[in-house]
Amino acid sequence: MFTCRACKSVAFRPLWKLRDAPYGDLFRDSKAEALRETVHSFVLGECIECQLLQLEGETNLQAQYDNYLYQTNVTTGLSYFYERLARDLKMEICGQNMKVIDIGSNDGSFLTPFLKFGFEVLGIEPAQGPVRTAEQRGIKSIRDYFTSGLADFIARQFGNAGIVSANYTLANVPDIHDFLVGAKKLLAEDGFLSIVTGYHPDQFSVNMWDYIGHDHLSYFSLETLSRCMERAGLVIVDAARSDLKGGSLRVLARHADNKNKQASGLKYMKQREQWLWPENISGIAELKTRIEEQKVKLTNRLSTNKKRYLGIGASISTSYLVNEFQIANWIEFLVDDDPVKISKFSPRFGIPVLSFNDSRLRTFEYAIILAWQHTDVLIERLVQSGFKGKVLIPLPKVREISLI
Repeated sequence: MFTCRACKSVAFRPLWKLRDAPYGDLFRDSKAEALRETVHSFVLGECIECQLLQLEGETNLQAQYDNYLYQTNVTTGLSYFYERLARDLKMEICGQNMKVIDIGSNDGSFLTPFLKFGFEVLGIEPAQGPVRTAEQRGIKSIRDYFTSGLADFIARQFGNAGIVSANYTLANVPDIHDFLVGAKKLLAEDGFLSIVTGYHPDQFSVNMWDYIGHDHLSYFSLETLSRCMERAGLVIVDAARSDLKGGSLRVLARHADNKNKQASGLKYMKQREQWLWPENISGIAELKTRIEEQKVKLTNRLSTNKKRYLGIGASISTSYLVNEFQIANWIEFLVDDDPVKISKFSPRFGIPVLSFNDSRLRTFEYAIILAWQHTDVLIERLVQSGFKGKVLIPLPKVREISLI
């Protein structure tokens, strides 16, 4: 029986059954291997007790993350965001405890600025490729999945940290309470827990439904995240929104037994959240309707044109978009800048990935921006590649532009 990842309740309400899909980042070395990729059930719903929006059931973490291809540095603007966040956190602790532990550290992009500041840093990351990159940058890393049990070991070996961070990681863990309890064990008495995660009230308001995937098990609002923190003996003292990844939430938390003063802006953020996303049932119903409308418009446009397209972007979210909208038959190639993805084949559909430098791009008349959250950057890359033709942008609303 499925239990809530936050409060352990068994009271679950399904809200959206998406098409069975492969794990989105499993790009393979051969087309035959990619075509054999298994699909998995995909149901978004809410815990009736605590209202946390989450996927029903569990996923195979090892299958998704042991050979995870994604590295932080390929996401436009993310490294710059991390540099600013690192500077802000450095000011918060004022040199009191010069240790940082980053959970889900990927390629070390977030910890790199702290190395320059003179901090002692430690990354925790299960994926072997990103860990290699981090270690090449001089970042000590533990290759493992984080749990409160692992936290006990780290606290003994490394000590408590002035900053414990988890950037775009909390949504990916199967047991939120255990994760936060573990983070608390690592946190110095006067330290800060910094969490950055996708913020679905903002993401879903701009039709960014393709953030929903097997890698994102939970979807946080400020209200539901506050409840998760409280259960673990933590309290949020500040929060802010960012436009990164279609909408992100950054929170700072501390030990709840400290005399903590909460930032005045917290209550205004919670009020805005109530206006934008009053409850999950109506919010998801409206999102489903809007996405179905755009899917119909897009497939009608593709059917009328009867041409093969370049699919621009080879990411986790593009895999889910192609699968849910059932548009693989119109896409000849995927195009991406990530060297790890180039020459591989997309999960389940076996679409080959080209680089923007491939001369074949200039032989196509049509392209579709699958990684539509980065439309401006990808249009610029298409122009630089010499592509001339029509470009479909599927979301937040279907539109077409010409590059001549």
